[in-house]
Amino acid sequence: MRQSEKDALIAGGLSLVVPGLGQIVHRAYVVGAFWLIMTVLFWYSTRSWLWFVPHVLAALSAYWAVQRAAPPAKRRRAR
Repeated sequence: MRQSEKDALIAGGLSLVVPGLGQIVHRAYVVGAFWLIMTVLFWYSTRSWLWFVPHVLAALSAYWAVQRAAPPAKRRRAR
């Protein structure tokens, strides 16, 4: 597993636990704060079982952001 893949999984896992934490760890402070605030507002406004929706969206957002930021893998040349 490449280091960028590990970083993406860590960022996604952190944001699944605390929305926005994966983004903050990877220096996307504004996006991290956005997800943290949106989760609190969403939970407060719905007060239902839908509290997990922003958690999942924040985790996917963190995973994809780290994947996009990673340099592309080098191809092996055929011999």
